[in-house]
Amino acid sequence: MSASDHSDTRDLGKILIPAMIIVAVLGLLCQLFILLLHPLRIGFDQALYVTIGKMLLAGKTLYIDMVDNNPPLICYMGAIPAMVAEVFHVPPPTAFSFTVYGLICYSTAASLYAGSRIADGHARLSAAVLAAAIPFHGLFISLHRLVSLFNFGQREHLMMLACLPFFLLRWTAYQNQGANKVIAFFIGLIAGLGFCLKPWFLFIPLATEIYFMISTKRASTIKRPEMAGALAAFILYGLAILTMAPEARHAYFDLAVPTYLYGYAYFEKSTIYLLNYPATGSQHLIYLAGAGAIAASMLFRTSRLLIPVLVLMLGCAAVYFAQAKGWPYHLLPLSMAASLLAVLIVFESGRLLIASALWRLLPPADPRKSKLGQLLVSIGAVAIVVATAIFMLNICVREVFTTIGENMVNLESMGYQHLTSPQSDLCYLNQYVMQYSRPGDPVAVIADNTEPGCALLLQLGRTQVLRHLDQARLCCFQHIRESRPDLWKSKFANLQKQYIDECIEDIGKFRPTLLIIKAGSLRGWLDEHDFTARALTGHYKQLGEADGYTIYRLSSGQDSGS
Repeated sequence: MSASDHSDTRDLGKILIPAMIIVAVLGLLCQLFILLLHPLRIGFDQALYVTIGKMLLAGKTLYIDMVDNNPPLICYMGAIPAMVAEVFHVPPPTAFSFTVYGLICYSTAASLYAGSRIADGHARLSAAVLAAAIPFHGLFISLHRLVSLFNFGQREHLMMLACLPFFLLRWTAYQNQGANKVIAFFIGLIAGLGFCLKPWFLFIPLATEIYFMISTKRASTIKRPEMAGALAAFILYGLAILTMAPEARHAYFDLAVPTYLYGYAYFEKSTIYLLNYPATGSQHLIYLAGAGAIAASMLFRTSRLLIPVLVLMLGCAAVYFAQAKGWPYHLLPLSMAASLLAVLIVFESGRLLIASALWRLLPPADPRKSKLGQLLVSIGAVAIVVATAIFMLNICVREVFTTIGENMVNLESMGYQHLTSPQSDLCYLNQYVMQYSRPGDPVAVIADNTEPGCALLLQLGRTQVLRHLDQARLCCFQHIRESRPDLWKSKFANLQKQYIDECIEDIGKFRPTLLIIKAGSLRGWLDEHDFTARALTGHYKQLGEADGYTIYRLSSGQDSGS
C-alpha cells in the first residue's frame, strides 16, 4: 500500500468513524424510546429469571425454594433487574428491559473501543461499522415477536452482547495491538460470564480462537488480560456452584440435570427440520448466512474482519444446531452474526464501487482523485446519518401511533404513578387476574412450560407462590415415561409425584386468590395424584375457562396468603 493509500484510509476513517458513532447513538436512542413506550413488555423465560432474582433477594435458596431446570448463572443474574426494580421503584419488567439496554450500550461502546485499538485505518473503520450495527439487532427483537414470543434479553441475546467486544479485542490482539489492561480484563470477565450461561456457547470462542491461531500461526496471544478475565469468570462460576448448599446441589445435579438430559429430548428436532423450521423462518436465516458466507469468501481481501466475522457466524450456527430444539431464541446468535456480516459486506461493496468509479473517471496520479473521493465519502457519511435518523424517527412515530390506538393499562393501582402500558404487551389471561385479584395477592399458574406464569404475575404485581417455576419439567416426565419406562419406574415416577405433591403443598400453604390450570393432558397428569381432591375441593370454585386454561377463585371464607 502506497503512502497516498494510507492517507486515503486515514481520511476515510476520520470521516466515517464519527458517522458510525452517530449512527450507533441514533440506534440506542430509538431503542430507549421504544422501551419507554412498553414498560411491561417481557418474555416468559426472562420473567421467570427476574422472579427467581426477586426470591434470591428475599433470602430464598435456589433449587429449594424455587425450582428451575437451567444452570444457576442466569438465575443469579436475574437478581440484577430485581434489584434495579427495588432501588428505582419501577416495575420489574421495566427494570429488566433497562438492564438489558445497559448491556447493549456497554457492548456498543466496548466494541468501538476494542476496534479503535488497531493501527490499520481500514480495519479500524470495519470494526466501527460492526459496532454501530449492534444496537439495531436489539431494536429489531424488541419490536417484533417471533412465534408470539419476546426474545429481547434471552440468554442467547445476552451472550452475544457480552461476546462481541471480546471478539473484537481478540481480533486486535492477533493484529499485535494492545489495550488498557484493566479494560481488557473487564471485557474478558463480562464475555466469560456470557459464555457460562450455556455450555453450547463455548463453541463460539473456540471457533474464533482456533481460526485466529491457524491464520496467524501463533498462540502467544492467549496470555492477554481479556483471556485472564474470561478465565476468572469461569473460575468464579465454578466456585459458586461448589459452594451451593448441599440440598441445592442435590436438587440440581441429582434431580434437575437427569430430568433435562432424559426429558428434554421431547423438544428435539431433526437437522432437516432445524434447517427449514416454518414456525421460526429458519430457512430464510440459513439462506442469508449462506449468501453471506459466499460473499465474504469473495470479498475477503477487502477487509481483514470479514473472515473472522464469518467464523463467528459459523460458531453461532454450531450453537443453534447443537441445541437441536429449534426454539426461536436459539436463532438469535446466528441472526445477529449473519446481520453483522451482511452489514460489513454491504459496506465493503459500497466502498469498492466508489473506488472503482474513481479509478475509471480519473487517472491514478490525478490530484483531484483524492479530493473527489473525500467529497463522495463525506456525502455518503452524511447520507448514512440522515437516512438512519429518518428511519429511526419513522419507527418511533409509527410506534407512537400504534400505541395511541391501543387500550392502555394504568399502573397506579400497582403503586407506579403516571405509568401506563399498552394492553397488547400484557400476557393473556391478564383480564381475569386484574378482575379477580389485587396487586400483591398470591396467584398460582400451573402449566407445562414457562408461559404465562411468571410473566403474567410479574407484569401485574401479583405474588408467585409455587416453587416450581419452569413447569416444562412435567412434559419431560411424560417423555421419559413413554421413551424410557425403565427409568420412569426406577426414578422419575417418584419425581413426578414429588413435584405434584409440592405444588399441592404450596397451594395449601399460601391459598392463592386465583388458581389457573392449563386444560388438556396436564390435568390428567395432576389427577393421577388426586390433585383436584387434595388441592381444589372445598377451597376453590371454578370461574370459567379461557385460552385453554381453567380459572379457579378462592372460596369465600378462605384466608388467602396464610
